Amino acid sequence: MSRFFGKRRSAGVAAIMVAAIAAASAYAFTTSNTGVAHKAGVKTDVVTGYAVSAIGYTFSNDGVHVEKVTFTLDSDANDVAASLKSTPDAAHWVDCGAANVGNSDTVICDFTAATAPTGATNADSPTGPTVAAATNLTVAAVGTGTITIH
Repeated sequence: MSRFFGKRRSAGVAAIMVAAIAAASAYAFTTSNTGVAHKAGVKTDVVTGYAVSAIGYTFSNDGVHVEKVTFTLDSDANDVAASLKSTPDAAHWVDCGAANVGNSDTVICDFTAATAPTGATNADSPTGPTVAAATNLTVAAVGTGTITIH
């Protein structure tokens, strides 16, 4: 019987040693896992629209294309873009720049320009859209930052 208890004691000691080694290894592994401090969160702001007024159009000499659109906004805008398509896609916007109402600046959108605010080529350059295709004026404006259209 003493042989049986001796084997049992050896197995118990071996199990305790394996558990101790595993615990030490796990501790060493977890202490080497470090992350970069970061933040996460959500914020909401009130978004109000701009009032667009004094809209004017400049046509090509033959009257077939819309070359420019001018308008004023009721508040300053850091960046303005416009489209004349009924359902604007990324290639049919033009970057109009900033609007500074305090200086009575009129926003001028040149539809013959080659670059859209997407960085893509303006599909309507170099002539501007046809009058028949210019069915809707859509204006995007932001008070801070820049406009990115995808």
